[in-house]
Amino acid sequence: MTFDFLEIALFQEDGAYYVKEHIIAMYPVLPTMQGVDHVLMRTAMDELFEFCRGREERFAEQFVWMEILLERTETIAAREKERIRRELQVYDSLWENHPRVKQIRAEVAASKAQLEAQFKKGRAQLEAERAQVEKGKAQIEKGKAQIEAERAQLEKGRVQLEAQLEKGRVQLEAQIEAERAQLEKGRAQLETEGEVHGLQHAIVTLVRVRYPALIQMAQQKVAHLDKIDALNFLFEQISAQTTEDGVRALLLPTVA
Repeated sequence: MTFDFLEIALFQEDGAYYVKEHIIAMYPVLPTMQGVDHVLMRTAMDELFEFCRGREERFAEQFVWMEILLERTETIAAREKERIRRELQVYDSLWENHPRVKQIRAEVAASKAQLEAQFKKGRAQLEAERAQVEKGKAQIEKGKAQIEAERAQLEKGRVQLEAQLEKGRVQLEAQIEAERAQLEKGRAQLETEGEVHGLQHAIVTLVRVRYPALIQMAQQKVAHLDKIDALNFLFEQISAQTTEDGVRALLLPTVA
């Protein structure tokens, strides 16, 4: 004979469904399901009590399993668990007097004592290991302190070196910048002088080509102009003139 068992993930089941359908066989495991609260549990317990009337031992066994699962379940919040416990207090007499409950309590007490002994032994071992760890930590901290002191010295030296390098860099950059400014100033002056001379020469050449008789006036005029804007303006004016008299008027000395 072969049995094919159906696996049910109780923590995924809806407890209200089993109560609504009066599936009493599933009531002891209701605490492991979803949607279970104190109202639903009280309804289920009342129905289970009526179903087991005259068979108090049977009811007590179901009650035991329900209490155990209630303690262990994680599908019900702690506050709701407390409400459910208060609802189930009416059945405490069955819980207290049932032989199975007494047996479970005895087993639990024995297990608790064994666990406490193991816990004490484990705690003693843990304390010994912790002492060793603390000793190792102290040695590590001492080593770290030494390393930190050496690191601080190295850091101090590094900072001083960087400060010196930075000071030298700033001084060098300032010196380079000053020299660059001087060179830029000289270059600008040369460019300006070159452009001024070029415009002066262009004006004299223009007058020589168009009005040779005015060449001397042109040379005298441009000799007194050293501004690029003024020279450009004079060149444009002369270029626009179509008569010698007009150019002569432009070349006359400016009255201060």
